[in-house]
Amino acid sequence: MKVIEHKYAWRGALVRRVGPPQSIPLHHSASGQNATVVDIHSWHLKIPGYRGIGYNYVVYPNGSIHRGRPEWAYGGHTKNANNGIGICFIGNFDKHAMPAAQLKAGRELVADIRRRHGRNLPAPRHRDVPGNITACPGAHFPYAEIVGKAPAPAKPQRIALTAQNITVPRPKKPGRAGWWNLGLVRYIDRVRAQGDGDRVTAGNHDLLIIPVPVKRPVWWRLLMRWKKKNR
Repeated sequence: MKVIEHKYAWRGALVRRVGPPQSIPLHHSASGQNATVVDIHSWHLKIPGYRGIGYNYVVYPNGSIHRGRPEWAYGGHTKNANNGIGICFIGNFDKHAMPAAQLKAGRELVADIRRRHGRNLPAPRHRDVPGNITACPGAHFPYAEIVGKAPAPAKPQRIALTAQNITVPRPKKPGRAGWWNLGLVRYIDRVRAQGDGDRVTAGNHDLLIIPVPVKRPVWWRLLMRWKKKNR
């Protein structure tokens, strides 16, 4: 992936971001498809307090990727998210679709940033960031195609129930509350008959492994609340 570098006349020194980038905000220029980074730089210089182009990268319709601010610099692109690496796509995606070359380049750029700064780094649209009242980057912006699907959460591991990994509840002890007073022997038999299940460890002092059935009874939620309350 090639990034075209540019020299800008900044209005003052750029501010270095503290810590790693927190996100990859995505924008469109809301302009014609012939706009350039030079145009954006001149537009942003007209905004009071801006030092110049606020985006870190600009992607042209032909698929070329251009440098704006350095990645280490605090941005000027997204309220409440200027500590992220901002990407601007030339065009107005409220009016037209994104060209294939631009989409491909944008997808590669987001993937490259995530490879270097964290694969789970969020890439919100400008309008998705709290505090920003805008339609950017447009109704026709191909968000899913550029960002891709978020990693699916890991499924809980299923453990086969055996006599070796089930601890039978202790005998009832009058006047003392605990899991052993619940009479779980028959319950364990029913769970074992169902097949695999998860495990729940009761408390820090009583290491009792309670199997969780695949088909959980109605009272299971109340039992979990009781366990959390008395933990």
